[in-house]
Amino acid sequence: MQSAHVPDRLLVKIVLTAAVAVAGVWLSLERLEHHPHYFLVDELAATGLRPHEGVYLRVHGFVVAGSILPDTADPTTHRFMLTRNGVALRTVFHGPLPDTFKDQSEVVVSGKLTHGGGSWFIEGDEMFTKCGGKYEAASPKASSLSKFK
Repeated sequence: MQSAHVPDRLLVKIVLTAAVAVAGVWLSLERLEHHPHYFLVDELAATGLRPHEGVYLRVHGFVVAGSILPDTADPTTHRFMLTRNGVALRTVFHGPLPDTFKDQSEVVVSGKLTHGGGSWFIEGDEMFTKCGGKYEAASPKASSLSKFK
């Protein structure tokens, strides 16, 4: 019985296809592993904080009025409280603040959940503020509509 000969070109195509498939699966798994989990402040507290200690998270809440405290030793470090539905979380943010950051801003902070000084806090390195209705389109005026009749 004679064994079938696989042409070299076909063998190369099979090996390359397998390599691309393995690389695709590996990249997909790598992306899932490094994609931060997203929580609202109250939902994070409801899950229990200990399982998330040291994990990179995104936490969404509102800045508690009067809680913003700059760090006197490091002007790029800012401390404030995030809240939602009566649950608050201390936040230490390292970096420049967004232009729209202020008391009662709706923000999402990315960072690691840490326990220290007797309480839990998020140590953030990335933050963005939600804009609310600031950029929503204004309702059209009747005079501007009449031009298109």
